[in-house]
Amino acid sequence: MDAALGWCNDRILALRDSMTPGQRQTAALAVVLAEAVLLFGAPKRVVEVSAQAAEAGQQASSAAGVGRRSPATSAPSSAGTAGATAPAPPGVPLELASGPELPGVPALGLPAAAASPRLAVLVSADPSYPSSAPGRDDATMARAFLARSGLTATVVADDPGNAGMCRQLSGQADVVVAGAGGVRPALRDCLVGAGRVVVAFDPLGDLGPAPSAPGQVVSTRRGLVDSVTDLGAWGVSSGALAGRVGVVSEVSADRDVDAAAARLAAQGVDVVERAYVHDDPQTASQDVSQGVLAFQSAGVGTVLFAAPVSVQRQWVAQTGVVAPGTRYVVSDAFDGIVDESYPVTFDGALAHTSLRVPWFQRDHGTTAAQSRCDQVWEANAVPPAYLSAAETVDAYAWCQGFDLLAAGVRDGAPAGSVGPTLRAERISSPLTSDLGPLGGGGYGPTADAVVVWRSSCSCWSEREPFAPR
Repeated sequence: MDAALGWCNDRILALRDSMTPGQRQTAALAVVLAEAVLLFGAPKRVVEVSAQAAEAGQQASSAAGVGRRSPATSAPSSAGTAGATAPAPPGVPLELASGPELPGVPALGLPAAAASPRLAVLVSADPSYPSSAPGRDDATMARAFLARSGLTATVVADDPGNAGMCRQLSGQADVVVAGAGGVRPALRDCLVGAGRVVVAFDPLGDLGPAPSAPGQVVSTRRGLVDSVTDLGAWGVSSGALAGRVGVVSEVSADRDVDAAAARLAAQGVDVVERAYVHDDPQTASQDVSQGVLAFQSAGVGTVLFAAPVSVQRQWVAQTGVVAPGTRYVVSDAFDGIVDESYPVTFDGALAHTSLRVPWFQRDHGTTAAQSRCDQVWEANAVPPAYLSAAETVDAYAWCQGFDLLAAGVRDGAPAGSVGPTLRAERISSPLTSDLGPLGGGGYGPTADAVVVWRSSCSCWSEREPFAPR
């Protein structure tokens, strides 16, 4: 027997030595995946359809059935459940296992009797978002975290040219989930009007239901208006917004910034000028030049940015020539905080934020919530790491969105009325301060921090820790 085992061992070592490092890694992955399939069965929880196929399926349905919610007790389609693993027994905590996750193996425990609402996962159709590297697009990220959640959903690629997109999603789902890109405003409004619940890291923020309508947006992000308003309250109390203030944003956000500026004025901020830069890069430079001169003429001493960092960089560079003593305060809007590529003259600028990436990890280390999400993505991505801050944000947005939904299902959210249950949930977020109920029935990040930009590290660093607003 020993001789036979020795012979086998020699043959295996010889085979290994004949392989390149890449072949060894491929062979090891094949063995791990084979063991996973033998132990758990092939993953069957994700049903992916194109917009055209889903629309065709709806047209084949009876007119009475289009847009109508399925009863909570109706049987799920065979395409979505055949071969699916059984839910975990009741009482399993809403946590990832401590070890690395196998792709497609759900780790969040859901009660065996839990009735999940009908879910649709809306992903970007842009293959370069959030990363241009192969296999790292929005849909791939969504599928990785959906598989971990234990939930069943239909994955649909957004199609702005499809006039029936809202009807399609409304007919398929009670809840529509989106990632860091949120949902297009027109589609968002249509889904809410159709009585659906949208769960997303939404740039426009939370939108509660009307008294007689269930449609709503449960946002895991503070929207532009709310984030600027939060900044205003802090800026008045701290003195950061003392004196004459100018607000810079993009033309696409002018209505929201106008609303935010009115709130700032009500808080006591002296907003004397506003500048809106066109989204088109060819026009943006001219808009910035005109805006900088207008701010100088108005005697603006503090610039409040609610604009993309690309706009902020241009503004800082040109202001440094005509008004080098200008102070800067940055909001969470667009990619503020996440993108840290500023000129050295930005040193000392302050930001008021509910986000915890990327600065928090440098100052405090990786949180438990971040570690759980990292394990899932690293088990699915090649190479097993985040390639950019934008990729980190998208991964964490999907991770916390499915965490929130799984928590709602675990806590018995009615399949056709999940909104109130979600709004009562409190969860640790990898991307922002902890999520929970807010005053006035709102939902989202519950605390804010203040960070300062240092040219010595070209990065944001904590100045004031997270505190409830």
